[in-house]
Amino acid sequence: MIKNKGWLRIKSAAVYCDVSEKNLRGWFERGLPFTKVKGTVLIKKKYLDEFLEQNTANAEKCELEKILGD
Repeated sequence: MIKNKGWLRIKSAAVYCDVSEKNLRGWFERGLPFTKVKGTVLIKKKYLDEFLEQNTANAEKCELEKILGD
């Protein structure tokens, strides 16, 4: 983990979010911001927290989608 301003490498970010590195990399395609410095991918903890908040499905929404068939 990089201890400067809350930046994490992919492995540490995956551990932080309790997901696989493969899943985390897929989030980049879904809009998770990151930066690359000399070949090292860095993700800010703040970006991870915001991404998770924006992509959290609540039980009420899931139930409504079941009812509507979407």
